[in-house]
Amino acid sequence: MCGQVRLKPALDIVELDKTAFENAVAKGEYTVVPPTSRGSPRLFGEADLVPLWIFARLIEARGDHSRERLSVKEAGKVVRRIADAIEHSPSANHIAVVTHMNDLIRAFDIKGLDLDAIVRTGASSGAKVRDIRIWDVRNIREIAAKGIADQEQIAGSD
Repeated sequence: MCGQVRLKPALDIVELDKTAFENAVAKGEYTVVPPTSRGSPRLFGEADLVPLWIFARLIEARGDHSRERLSVKEAGKVVRRIADAIEHSPSANHIAVVTHMNDLIRAFDIKGLDLDAIVRTGASSGAKVRDIRIWDVRNIREIAAKGIADQEQIAGSD
């Protein structure tokens, strides 16, 4: 199980409530889950924890960020786009999530990306940009890697 953790440690790493996660998966609102089969535990690697960490931030926004809270369904859509962007650009350090006025959501690796051109042209979607949010996935990967390493150390000391 090197480099992977089970569900409970994964949720501890990303600070997400188990019931919220299970409900989102059961309703098909969070689709970025590692595959599993009946009787086998779901195992999360670093690449699985990055979108899960972002999902937790989007649905459980607190304090000054509470106005940024999204519904589970909307957060699931955003995270799906982020996961696709990361899959397309696995070495990306920063992912820009672009939401258009028509609610179209797109995500891109910002390396070499002209954000000003996207705002001016709508990135070929034909719709004006409502907002752009940039996620530092490099730092989130570090959180995930440290969490996995910490869990492996705990398991190794048992």
